[in-house]
Amino acid sequence: MKSALYNIGRTELSGVADILEKAGRYGDAATLKERTQELLNGIEEAVRELSSEKREGGVTGTDEDADFTSGRLLEVAAACEAYDKKGARKLLNALKERQLSGKTAALLDNIESRLLLGEFEEASALARLAAEEAVLARQPAEED
Repeated sequence: MKSALYNIGRTELSGVADILEKAGRYGDAATLKERTQELLNGIEEAVRELSSEKREGGVTGTDEDADFTSGRLLEVAAACEAYDKKGARKLLNALKERQLSGKTAALLDNIESRLLLGEFEEASALARLAAEEAVLARQPAEED
């Protein structure tokens, strides 16, 4: 739990999870009783905030900049191949601030999930696939 919270930027909650982990390891029932509700409340708040951000974010449009998106996705893939989780997440967050199609937004979520699980090769492959799709999407359809 502490790693997952840290990975989504909830470092204070990650610290509480660490305290609880150590309290459990050493049988410190008083700390467990005192701090567990704090962790649970924090997790509930984080889920609400993240759900709200997702609904309100700029991820609902369909007119994305395919060149920019494709280029950034290739950078994400390269970061994943270098096992640079922090760099890949920074690039993903920059992409999420832009207007994206629903399909691209879903792909970014999938890539981010792979990163959280430490599945760098899968994240890289998804990013490369998404970059190729962005390139194909901007090419005019051939006429018969």
